[in-house]
Amino acid sequence: ANRWLHHQDMLALKAAHCTTYDFGGWYAGQTDQQKLQINAFKEEFGGKVAREFDGIMALTLKGRLYQWLRGLRG
Repeated sequence: ANRWLHHQDMLALKAAHCTTYDFGGWYAGQTDQQKLQINAFKEEFGGKVAREFDGIMALTLKGRLYQWLRGLRG
């Protein structure tokens, strides 16, 4: 059922002229068998793994102070 639902989503997005479908997340390790099976499921649809990063970089003193204070809160 899950595979069929993903396929239906892809068909609907293709009809709407979308060119990208993001499964979200990729396990880069080699030990967790359950996560490796999820990777294999995603691979069955083709496509490629896109390596992206998301982060915050303080460029000003005010920004560095904010990050430091935020770090104190946990």
